[in-house]
Amino acid sequence: MEPDRSSHTAEFTAAMRADHRLHDADLVFDDAFALQLIQPELRASVEKGEYRAMLERMHLRPTQGHIVQRARFADDALAAAVARGVRQLVVLAAGLDSSCLRRDPRVRVIEVDHPASQRAKRERLAALAAPLDGVEFTAVDFEREELGAALARSSLDRTRPAFVTWIGVTMYLPAAITAATLAQIRASVAPGSELVFDYPIPLDQLDPEALAVARTKNAGLARIAEPRITTYDPPDLAHTLVERGFALIEDVGPAELDARYCAGRRDGLRGNPENRIAHARAV
Repeated sequence: MEPDRSSHTAEFTAAMRADHRLHDADLVFDDAFALQLIQPELRASVEKGEYRAMLERMHLRPTQGHIVQRARFADDALAAAVARGVRQLVVLAAGLDSSCLRRDPRVRVIEVDHPASQRAKRERLAALAAPLDGVEFTAVDFEREELGAALARSSLDRTRPAFVTWIGVTMYLPAAITAATLAQIRASVAPGSELVFDYPIPLDQLDPEALAVARTKNAGLARIAEPRITTYDPPDLAHTLVERGFALIEDVGPAELDARYCAGRRDGLRGNPENRIAHARAV
């Protein structure tokens, strides 16, 4: 991402959540704030149905399906963690995630993001006059500072478990950076903390039907989002998690995500066949 602008991908994913809320009858994930967080021109496109037409024309409904599935998965896992007493949420690469507006009042939210993205988001939140008690913004320029150092200067309490989300990021990072980031997350949180993140698998692991969907979708995605550079083999990633101090709770693939969140839908909304979601616990 260029240092002087916010992420196009953050706008893109928030618009997909907003479009889902406005134009799908049965909601996988109900984000009441996404529409207010996106740029006015994009908001108008979503409201008029033009954005939905673009998604369908460019075969990006599976991408939208995954975006709302992963948001729902993270919210469900967070709710379960809060029920067990977790009171800290760390949102890494927060973009236009609306957790800070939807939070349980018992939970402190720490958003970590690139300075340009965070600045743009805070301006929009200010325009909404959104109440942000219990929300902290920690900007980090990864060319100058490591994640661990940024978390160390935040209010994160390392003596208490936290819930960490790292959504929509690993596909844009070299595998070595992903592994190093996992190690820094683990070094920054207490045992019992949980982490949710998504990742793409290699295309050669897909069956022919799923491969055709993925290739068509990726061709459209390349025209409007930042380039994806890395895929991950699930067993290798599970091993990486263990080496970095995590125990895998579950690793959920597209078939299970569709069964969990999209069963019985009549509009054909399904997830992305090449994306999985990992849920791990710090040990």
